[in-house]
Amino acid sequence: MDAARVIEEARSHVGTRYRDRSQQAGVSLDCYGLLAVTAQGLGVFLPPMGDHLRPSLKTVLDGLDGPLRRSQVPVPSALAVIEAGNGKARNPRLHFGILTDATKFDPCGMVHVTRGLGAVVEEAWDPGWQRMTRGFFLLRGAS
Repeated sequence: MDAARVIEEARSHVGTRYRDRSQQAGVSLDCYGLLAVTAQGLGVFLPPMGDHLRPSLKTVLDGLDGPLRRSQVPVPSALAVIEAGNGKARNPRLHFGILTDATKFDPCGMVHVTRGLGAVVEEAWDPGWQRMTRGFFLLRGAS
């Protein structure tokens, strides 16, 4: 999968408003919805995220291993799985973003949904995000 295509598709959603549990490209997205519509725009379909239960990190990582392949390192176009919060919850709140290149930010950017701004944004994948990132995945099998 060409990293530039993934980044272009992710950036095409910047400005889309935030709405919890939404996967409506051009209308509203949550963080997993951003991953799903970006992947779908490239011909890859991700499994649905549960509506009512907060899945464990292991469940999420195992579920993504299929349409995606794990990466040991952060690279442009990688999907980042982020464990938000203090890490003490049994099933902590998960957040997702798509890493971009270093054209705007150092070491790279991240397209993700922020509740605070209420929209999809691109911002630096800074040390705070880096510390909370628990895994990376790359799209495979896109048409």
